[in-house]
Amino acid sequence: MMLMLSACASVGPNVHSNMNPQVNLSEYKSFGFFEKLDTDERYESLLSQYLKASTKAEMQSRGFTFTENNPDLLINFNQETTDKQYVRQIPTTTGGYYGYRGHVYYDTWVGFEPYIENYQQGTLTIDIVERQQNKMVWQGVAVDVINPDNLKHLDTTVPTLVNAIFKQFPIAAPAPVVPAVE
Repeated sequence: MMLMLSACASVGPNVHSNMNPQVNLSEYKSFGFFEKLDTDERYESLLSQYLKASTKAEMQSRGFTFTENNPDLLINFNQETTDKQYVRQIPTTTGGYYGYRGHVYYDTWVGFEPYIENYQQGTLTIDIVERQQNKMVWQGVAVDVINPDNLKHLDTTVPTLVNAIFKQFPIAAPAPVVPAVE
């Protein structure tokens, strides 16, 4: 469950999507989830529960109906965590005294010192599959550095991340209605 990408980071996740160009998603009316999600092993994880709830809200806001009986589309999730290193050279100067032929000198040397930072990168994938043909029709992917603080708050991190992915979904959610001020 070491996924949750830093959805609250100032830059945000790197999100991209792919779609089968021969598919018109507006022709589908219902959706459901695969019986066994890739984010689960022996039982339904908290991550899967939050992903299902957030994805359900995103799909319903776009006019799709949730059903467990023969939906048009099936949704699956996948998450992956990768250990990464960020390595760069930092300029540094070193100074020192030394003696030569009875005299004391001071000199500085310019060099580089390695800076290494270990971190984890998380990838979350949402797959939408056409149930009848068992073919993927859309995929959304988010990649970001894992923020340990967000792992403590999956209930708020997951909806933010799923929303970022669904911003690239070809059917947009309607804009919220703002009441007119009289």
